[in-house]
Amino acid sequence: MNRDREPKARGKNTLPLKTCPICSKEFNWRKKWQRDWQHVVYCSKRCQRNKSRDIVNVQPH
Repeated sequence: MNRDREPKARGKNTLPLKTCPICSKEFNWRKKWQRDWQHVVYCSKRCQRNKSRDIVNVQPH
């Protein structure tokens, strides 16, 4: 066995992060987003559904 090799798996600390514009929560890259990471904006389906509510609430009265 050659123990000088680096492990193939990367730790969670090295995964890219994004911040959700709705809840301001940081979320990590996921394998299911591998092909579309540059297009991922929201951390969850819930935030994606509520995107219009946030835009309405941000506008001044």
